[in-house]
Amino acid sequence: MGNMLTDSRKGLEFSYNLANLPESVEGADGASLTYSYLSDGSKWRASANSGPSILYRGSFVYEDDGNSSRISSIAWDEGRISYHYASAIDSLAVVDSLEVELGEIVVVDTMAVDIVEDGICDEWHVRDHLGSVRAIAGIGNYITGIRELNSYLPFGTRISGSIQAADNRHRFGGKEEQRYGIDADTGSPAIDLGLLDFGARYYDPYTCRWTTRDPMAGNYLSMSPYNYCAGNPVSIIDAKGDSTIVFLARDAAYLFGHIAVAVSSDDGSLIFWSRNGQIGDHEKKVFGKTVGHFNELGSTIPSVQEFLDSEDNTPKGKDDDRIIYSDAYVINTTEQQEKAIVESMSQSVPEDYHFLTNNCAEAVQEALSAGGVSTWYSSPEPLSTKVFPKILYNAVVNTNTGTKYKKTK
Repeated sequence: MGNMLTDSRKGLEFSYNLANLPESVEGADGASLTYSYLSDGSKWRASANSGPSILYRGSFVYEDDGNSSRISSIAWDEGRISYHYASAIDSLAVVDSLEVELGEIVVVDTMAVDIVEDGICDEWHVRDHLGSVRAIAGIGNYITGIRELNSYLPFGTRISGSIQAADNRHRFGGKEEQRYGIDADTGSPAIDLGLLDFGARYYDPYTCRWTTRDPMAGNYLSMSPYNYCAGNPVSIIDAKGDSTIVFLARDAAYLFGHIAVAVSSDDGSLIFWSRNGQIGDHEKKVFGKTVGHFNELGSTIPSVQEFLDSEDNTPKGKDDDRIIYSDAYVINTTEQQEKAIVESMSQSVPEDYHFLTNNCAEAVQEALSAGGVSTWYSSPEPLSTKVFPKILYNAVVNTNTGTKYKKTK
């Protein structure tokens, strides 16, 4: 299957379930870890052979010692609420003083806050443009101030020297670090995989590679199926291995062409979006999620090339007036970009369709611009020139890194 089975650097042996997610990990020092998942791949439980198990119940995280469970944290959009128990921890470190060196905030001193009774802390996670947690500020029974400061190398390795909250596992990309259990002698995690959980796959920031192959590798033939963000982690993230695909039908609409977008969903399928209309009577239509022969596209078409060459994208006779796509361009996009693209397309008003003044190309151009994808026409001002499908498609190809596909049958 192409999965990483052994990490000799850390002395770890991996086994996987049928969904290619880690099921058990064995350490050379005797430490072990087992995972349980829901049917959609969401993590349900992580259990080390020492220390409490971690239970995942949506935004609620619990600790389970085998006899009882207690809440550990509750996630919210801007951070989390963390719970501290006097029976489990003696003190928490917070920043006492800071200074700026060469534009970087540096911790000068820290202080320990004793935990004498159970308490909670409201935490705000300050994130950068990649979603990485750069700072954590907390207000609670014992803590009022900065709990954590982080700096990272481009591919996600955390630069040492900054303070970290021992109970926080979400850092680079906002993803969870895989370290569990408690070593009775040192008090540190019993097993630390050095991996980040991105949902569909696990990522190693030290080697800059995924531990399993990209399930959409067929769409990126020029790239390694283990590469992270096409080698460009400073500008983009790979939230779940997602992408945006721009489709072009060169011969549609009396050779003016037609353009549409498809966005990857959480399960790896494609959700198709297009603003369509008939030239003759300017019939107004907006389609979301299913459009004609694109119904069930994501569950039946594993790759862009296979779709382009499939029977679903081939004329069935001279009277077949369906749109037949000739080209596709796959662009790596973040989860935030995809949400902006889908929101823009979903807000396309059917009554606004017009073949010349408000066509498919302008809908796609506005959506891609909303998602931060370059189109040559991106501007804070209203569009002042007509946008046509072939021109827009060429602009997207020429100004964005991606992979081109053409219909061959």
